[in-house]
Amino acid sequence: MSEYLCNLVVPGFPKSGTSSLHSYLNQHPEICMSSPKESHYFAVASKWELGENYHNSLFGHCVEQHRYYGESSTIYCICEKSAERIKQHLDAPKVILLLRDPVERLVSHYNWLFKLGLENRSIIEAVEASDSSFDPDCPIPGSGNYMSYLSFSSYSKYVPMWVSLFKEDNVKIVVSENLSKFPLQVVNECLEFLGLSPLSAFNDTVLNKTSDARHVFRKNWATTLESCIPQSLINFAAKSEAAKKLWQRSANASKVITTPQLSDGEVNQLRKILQTEIEFYRTYSDAG
Repeated sequence: MSEYLCNLVVPGFPKSGTSSLHSYLNQHPEICMSSPKESHYFAVASKWELGENYHNSLFGHCVEQHRYYGESSTIYCICEKSAERIKQHLDAPKVILLLRDPVERLVSHYNWLFKLGLENRSIIEAVEASDSSFDPDCPIPGSGNYMSYLSFSSYSKYVPMWVSLFKEDNVKIVVSENLSKFPLQVVNECLEFLGLSPLSAFNDTVLNKTSDARHVFRKNWATTLESCIPQSLINFAAKSEAAKKLWQRSANASKVITTPQLSDGEVNQLRKILQTEIEFYRTYSDAG
């Protein structure tokens, strides 16, 4: 028997509604979803080395016993190593994958990083520079975010990988557009997949919207840092060029960043690049 509590995994894909689904599932009395979301435990080496006790501690807020303990980390979806570890170490886990129109997903991913100040190239330049390889131990410097725009829309490669590893009966595919339009219906379909009773209602606040991103991680540390440092030290540090750049980043944290408006040509180019993924996605979206 596994020493892990976790028996439900939501591996992504990013910008497809995983934060909302994580919240929705957590409202069922027989499900405890991890806190925080996005532990990246099965993918990132420094997290993996912490062992099963650390992973079980992600459910420490759950006082009563639950049938399902679920974790959502969106880098798992394209990380073969994490999928293999989940297969090896968890007891017959259930897997829920969320798919969004691959072009819309990529654009949302790009806009999110742009608003965080982590991307400044045009979307076509960013996509053309996107490497097909993925290393979970190498996020964008200074953040816990990843680019890999094309890989995170590569459904035709990674969905079959998850189905092959965990078998079709244990993998549920959710179309994110359906989750957005009919949240209660889709969540109850997930609960039926898990063999649980349906919900009659829940709090359907949409979480982690790209439009809400305004240097989120920078703003938090910049505000805290500024409030704790004596004015005399701030005045001294102001003489340093490095410090000036640091405080400039702090000032920029409060600015609202507008993402570039995509042209029809750019959208058509993305559709051409992702044609295989669009066709793969339609096999699920049309079925829904």
